[in-house]
Amino acid sequence: MSLPEGYDPSPRRSPKPDALELGAIPGVLPFAGSRNPMARSSVAHRITTTLATPMDGHRRRLYHFESSLEFAVAIDAMLSGTLHGLEVQLPAIDYPWQGGRKSHHFDLRITRIDGKRIAVFVRNDRSLARVETQDEIDAIFAHIPYGFCDQAVIVGSWHYTRVLQDNLRRIWEATQAPDPEADAAVLQTAGTASYWDIDGLIRHCGIPRARAWRATLRLIGRRVLKADRYAMIDYPSRITLPA
Repeated sequence: MSLPEGYDPSPRRSPKPDALELGAIPGVLPFAGSRNPMARSSVAHRITTTLATPMDGHRRRLYHFESSLEFAVAIDAMLSGTLHGLEVQLPAIDYPWQGGRKSHHFDLRITRIDGKRIAVFVRNDRSLARVETQDEIDAIFAHIPYGFCDQAVIVGSWHYTRVLQDNLRRIWEATQAPDPEADAAVLQTAGTASYWDIDGLIRHCGIPRARAWRATLRLIGRRVLKADRYAMIDYPSRITLPA
């Protein structure tokens, strides 16, 4: 069987789908970013969630994160106790690059309760290791407009390992179900009982094991209890009161 002249047997590439758009959610403020990062990806882990900050009057707002790394940075800021506001996909910054012009959207801007605003450039370590990427970051940072932020920082995947990201996610989930009575019971036990690991602490608490576990995660998130966040937090994990 002969094929028509000029026939190309390679599969056709489908057009890139548009970014996912969510409609209005009752009781939730809309996404406020300058670009929607929710396009389909076979590599990045896109995340959509709602978060409430003092900047928005503690009302929940819709957030889109382009990667699990960006989400981890946001959750760490939310757990810090010093956060006032969180913005993502900031307005584009124009900068010269290789004889032309390009634009960049900072991934996050964290506003602390003391008023300091920190713009965050998030990128995986492989990309950050390239000389070209480093030169481009220098160009971007050199053209940050006055008043855009008080400090600009770079966050790579080595700052937030997969284990740390998982710990932050589980801690954050525990904080979404407050239980002050359980938190107080675990904290009191932590200051009076003899123990080495989380399992030993929970055994002394006198409340259901699952309830004490969630309280322990919340206390670690508030940094009232100390555990190695770069190792998987589990029952055998070493746990102490901060020095």
